[in-house]
Amino acid sequence: MLNLGLLRMAFDVVDGRGASMSTMFRGYDVLIGVAVAVVVGLMTSVGLLLCIVPGVVVAVLMIFSSSQVVAGGAGFGEAISGSARMVTDNLGPVIVWLLLVLVLSIVVVCCTLGVGAVVVGPVVSLSTAYAYRTLRGEPVARPA
Repeated sequence: MLNLGLLRMAFDVVDGRGASMSTMFRGYDVLIGVAVAVVVGLMTSVGLLLCIVPGVVVAVLMIFSSSQVVAGGAGFGEAISGSARMVTDNLGPVIVWLLLVLVLSIVVVCCTLGVGAVVVGPVVSLSTAYAYRTLRGEPVARPA
């Protein structure tokens, strides 16, 4: 649930508004966001138990499912299918972005003995919001 709030704040920043804790859970259906997160987590876990590769495939295809709910106001089914469609339509850039985020996260957390995890979470949320907006061809606010 905190991830949804961080993502909402990241979209506020990407859209040119100030991030505020008071808007973390406004502007989208929190219950749908939680339901999408739970179902994606279960699907990924089952995929990982089956043979690792299906879990990785599900995780990659569903990377923008929460963004669909938070930024797009999508319903449950639309969030799942929209994320899969968005990833398959932009597979190359998404894979490069995911690998960069993964390497950055591992390096920061390892080099700071875990303390960097406090910084990595918001940075990953911000990069997810930016990637979502740019892959959809939507405008992104310039930093002041």
